[in-house]
Amino acid sequence: EQQIFGHDVSVLAFHTPAKEALLSELLGILPGIDLSIWGRGWKERCRQRTLQAHIQGIELTGDLYAVAIQAAKINLALLSGQVRGASQGDETTTRTFEIPACGGFMIHQRTIELAEVFKEDKEVVCFSTASELARKIQSCLGDGEQRSRIAANGFRRCVPAYAYDERMKKVLTFHAANSGKPN
Repeated sequence: EQQIFGHDVSVLAFHTPAKEALLSELLGILPGIDLSIWGRGWKERCRQRTLQAHIQGIELTGDLYAVAIQAAKINLALLSGQVRGASQGDETTTRTFEIPACGGFMIHQRTIELAEVFKEDKEVVCFSTASELARKIQSCLGDGEQRSRIAANGFRRCVPAYAYDERMKKVLTFHAANSGKPN
């Protein structure tokens, strides 16, 4: 498992043009990085030749998903970007919660919503640009103790507070408190 999944930097996500552009820019800054890309659509849609050698091509689910997160030194939580008809792009994804819940170290795109659920540089490392991401990757790869501490803090923040059953309780409580009220 370590041979297959134990990369310096892993991305476990479906392909989007925004993710492709960001990873391509990252490889332009860090061309020798040990990057592994897993997920739907990458082999079929990726146009950047520099990325193609890093694409594993399959979506990981279940135990393999958790194993890949745990084996990687750094897991990137990349956002999809704004899609047509939406007022803005996503600010968190399922990976935002799954990576720390599996005990993985996460570098996440910085968003307002993320700051409401995780403390930057305590429970998650954040970036806004490809150059900042490259700097954070280099720094974090050189500090295994920091990665372990932040991953452990992220896990404690996430489990059980952000588990599906806990989140559903909040949704049901909200709707019970607001049922019958005009919007």
